[in-house]
Amino acid sequence: MNINGLKVPIPSGSLNIAGGVAYRENPDAEFGFDQIFIPPTDGTKGVYSTPIEVPGGIFGLGIPFPGGLTTIKATVEPVALPTVDAFQLGVTLPARLKISNPLLGGNCYLGSASNPIMFKLGVSENGVLEEVPGFPDTAAVRNVTHADQTFAVPGASGCGLFGALNWAVNLRANVPSSSGHNSLTTTSDVFNIGADSLRTQ
Repeated sequence: MNINGLKVPIPSGSLNIAGGVAYRENPDAEFGFDQIFIPPTDGTKGVYSTPIEVPGGIFGLGIPFPGGLTTIKATVEPVALPTVDAFQLGVTLPARLKISNPLLGGNCYLGSASNPIMFKLGVSENGVLEEVPGFPDTAAVRNVTHADQTFAVPGASGCGLFGALNWAVNLRANVPSSSGHNSLTTTSDVFNIGADSLRTQ
């Protein structure tokens, strides 16, 4: 991920999206139907993420400090259900980034429910199609490259007491950052499994 020059590597397994896709008839849609994402019933919106450490920490210098005071971690949190295209393997994810550091409190974010970061990940490089033993109607596509260079990143909110450190997070993260100054590239394994296969397991 690159936010206006701030580059953040994304470790393998940091973000997973899982759920069902149902089809609703819509004569005005391109193929005559809409794809509706159905999340699990665990309150996650079908998005599972782990904190990602921001290189350089709070000062951008990578200088360690007792108690982790200079460490910054960012976690992708969905603010609404993602949109999943099971045919084109695309994903649109309205999200916010939770910024974690002992000095910033527990409510520091880039983006919000009313002003989310809109990741629109389309396939930029096709992966390798594989079979999954035991699931005859399954498409497993390995190493699919997704990319988005259109999303904007809002300024910080809720950082420090009464937002007193919003300015510091904005300075460190180079935000607000408009569309065209940011990018995200991911490599994913995508699994499409027919509902009938799952019902028999």
